[in-house]
Amino acid sequence: MTGEEVEASIIAYLRDQYPEGPRWQDPQFHCLEGEPLILKMIPAFERIEYNLDNGGWAQLLWNCFGTWRRLLEIAAEGYELIGAKAQRDALKPLYKVLSKDEAECARFLQLAADEERAETFAEYTRRSYAVPGYEWENVFYYDSGINELRLAWLEEHAAEIQTLVCPDRSFWSRWKHFRRRR
Repeated sequence: MTGEEVEASIIAYLRDQYPEGPRWQDPQFHCLEGEPLILKMIPAFERIEYNLDNGGWAQLLWNCFGTWRRLLEIAAEGYELIGAKAQRDALKPLYKVLSKDEAECARFLQLAADEERAETFAEYTRRSYAVPGYEWENVFYYDSGINELRLAWLEEHAAEIQTLVCPDRSFWSRWKHFRRRR
C-alpha cells in the first residue's frame, strides 16, 4: 500500500469510529484518547499543518481553542515517532505563542459569538502574519517536505497500521476492505 492509501484508510477508520469528526475547538472533545498514537497523530498533523499553512498560528489557536494543548502533545509524540525532528522542535515556539495569546483569542471568540461578525476572525488571525518572527511555521507548510516524510513512514508501517484499522488481519482481506471503503 502507498502512504496515501494508508493515510486514507486511517481517515476512513476514524470517520467510521467517530462520525462527528474531530471537534478540536470543543474543550469536551476526547482528542481520540482511545486510539493508538499511530492513528490519532494523523488528524492531529492535519489540523496543525493545515491551519499553520493556511492562516498561521492564530488560525490554529482559533480553530482548536478547546484542545490545542492536547493536540500539540499528540503531534509532538507523532512527529517524534515518524522522525520529523524539525516539526517536533517547532512545536515549542508554537506552544509559547499559543499560551501567550490564549486570553486574547478567548476574548475575540467571545466577541465573535456576541456580535456575529465574520470580520472578527480576520481581525484576530491577522496577527499571525502581521508581525515577523514566526519563520518556524514554515516547517509545517505543504512544500516543507513533511507530507513526503509522513507518507513514506506510513507506507513503511502499512502492515502494522492495517492490523489496527481492518477487522480481518490477513493482508488480502485488509486490502479488499480498504479498497471497498474508497
